[in-house]
Amino acid sequence: MLRKRVLSVSFCLLAFVATNLLPAKLGTQTAYAQGAFTITAQLNEGSFQGPGISGATVLLVMCASGVVNCTTSTPGSTQFTAQTDGNGVCSFPGITGRYEVTPSKANYSFNPTSQGGDNTGNRTVFFTGTSSGSASTVSFSALGYSVSEGAGSVALAVSRTGSTSGAASVTYTSSDTAGLTNCNVINGVASSRCDYAVSIGTVSFAPGDVLKTFSIPLVDDSYAEGNENFSVTLSNAIGATLGSPGTTTTITISDNETSNGPNPIDQTAFFVRQHYIDFLGREPDPAGFQGWQNTINNCPAGNTTCDRIHVSGNFFQSPEFQQRGYFVYRFYPVSFGRKPDYSEFIPDLARVSGFLSDAQLEAAKIAFINDFMARPAFMTAYNGLTNTQYVDTLLSTAGITHVARDFWIAALGNGTRTRAQVLREISESTAVYDKYYNQAFVVMQYFGYLRRDPDASYLNWIQVLDSSGDSRGMINGFMNSLEYRFRFGP
Repeated sequence: MLRKRVLSVSFCLLAFVATNLLPAKLGTQTAYAQGAFTITAQLNEGSFQGPGISGATVLLVMCASGVVNCTTSTPGSTQFTAQTDGNGVCSFPGITGRYEVTPSKANYSFNPTSQGGDNTGNRTVFFTGTSSGSASTVSFSALGYSVSEGAGSVALAVSRTGSTSGAASVTYTSSDTAGLTNCNVINGVASSRCDYAVSIGTVSFAPGDVLKTFSIPLVDDSYAEGNENFSVTLSNAIGATLGSPGTTTTITISDNETSNGPNPIDQTAFFVRQHYIDFLGREPDPAGFQGWQNTINNCPAGNTTCDRIHVSGNFFQSPEFQQRGYFVYRFYPVSFGRKPDYSEFIPDLARVSGFLSDAQLEAAKIAFINDFMARPAFMTAYNGLTNTQYVDTLLSTAGITHVARDFWIAALGNGTRTRAQVLREISESTAVYDKYYNQAFVVMQYFGYLRRDPDASYLNWIQVLDSSGDSRGMINGFMNSLEYRFRFGP
């Protein structure tokens, strides 16, 4: 006999059709449930940090464990449907076996279209949705910009047309085709290693806003290299659609040299600003900018507590980098047993960089973790594991043991911790922090100074730090290397 019941669970409307189920108590109402675990769906506009999508219908199909393709036509399958609440959240209690979750809403497309696995514990599955029916359009105000190399930055404008009654946002990303081409090559291509700062961010429109601007830092090198171009692209529009044309704009940097000049890295102001850009992913704040210049300029000859090496090391060791850059870094060895690649780390750092309040930084970290866990490599490695396997695999991959192991397993089982929270707690543990500190210190010399992935010699630098604990020799080697100096001039 088929039983149908409509009830409110976790602030969403949940209805299901099932057979041969045992009753379980949920709050003040009774539902028919089987098993002990809850699958939660989280739907967000455009990206994992976007607003929740309310009123979406979510279908969960439950099958026997081991079923390869769990669909509504699978013999013996059970179907559950729910509607998301105002936060884009909907929960399915009492799920066991194999399951597949599929969201839908009129005028929306979702990524991924569905996801699931063998249920062995509480889990949240994340989806991003894009509306195809928005009356609001966002695009660059101009398809091209020209700026002098010595301007310091270029300001780009994003305009919104059509309906402006709601909030909207769009992501921007800079790009070029220079790769690791030497900075003195004359080819008309601007390089993020030499000419401008990698820029990834979000432009947000409040209701009524029609125009927003953002700036990209420029590097005033001393090469006579002619005019050079790079691009910035809009993507991931939330509360709006992308205009066409207008999703990509080209920036032309006009050269201000007729012949090569002295290398600007020897100037204190240039040296300090470049450290903010390369290590913290932002322009300097006035107080910090002047303070570090004063430290260097007033440092007596031979004093190692205030020279350039000391100042440079302080950027990696600063609370800002430790709480942001090193925070992001540790998720890679914990999850995958490896250091991040340059192309992975720089966008991830951008997600938590800038002038953020404590609340904004925490929201950015949570959004980063959700995005990280939704990446195919992480999902392939961890989504099919039991709670015990999940914790043990993270600890084993990180190469540590931890007294909280049993607590984390139990907390996942009783719902007092999510898998995202456990991943974060392991990544932020003292054991992980200490284990990968020297590795990250070395890798950041390559990422920051050289703007590329490490070569094999990075292992030698780690051995130096592990054996001596003295970072000055390493910093000096990178800071005065020809590869670093040649980024800016001869």
